Amino acid sequence: MAKFDVEYESSVDTSTVAILDSLTDSSVTWTELHEAIKIIPDRTKIVIRSTVGPNNLEDKWIHWPEFLRENNWEEDSDDKSIPFIIGADGATQSEMESWFTNRKTIFVSPKTAAVYKLSRNAMLAAKVTMANYIHKVCVEQNIEYNNVSSLLKEHANLGTSHWDVPGPDGEYGLSLIHI
Repeated sequence: MAKFDVEYESSVDTSTVAILDSLTDSSVTWTELHEAIKIIPDRTKIVIRSTVGPNNLEDKWIHWPEFLRENNWEEDSDDKSIPFIIGADGATQSEMESWFTNRKTIFVSPKTAAVYKLSRNAMLAAKVTMANYIHKVCVEQNIEYNNVSSLLKEHANLGTSHWDVPGPDGEYGLSLIHI
């Protein structure tokens, strides 16, 4: 199990918290994960720090999905305007409120946190797909894509992220067909 690197307040007893991160490793099955968790003492809080479906969460588990962008993760992790979304039961919420006094934290149910994370990912994937399509149209029409994307970024309801085509890695993100 990997611990997520976060600065806890001194009141956090890390000996009673098990943070499971990067559960996307395909070599680990959910059955194996559940078996491994059975040996963790009952007093230990299980914190899931990965993108998981609501059906993968057990009662009393805490789901704390991450919302870091791949190429901006350091900036995002320091950005206090990005709230922590934590799915936890009521008793755990009360205890965890003292963990992150320097960060806005929104508590919801674990399954709500899971569906929110999946929905956010889907919405951003749709945005990337649209940006790729708009880029393709601009190329076909001999229009400078960056001029169009700059105008789109001016609208607050569209946001400024996920418009770079190609992306920071030089690739066309989420392309299912060759562009």
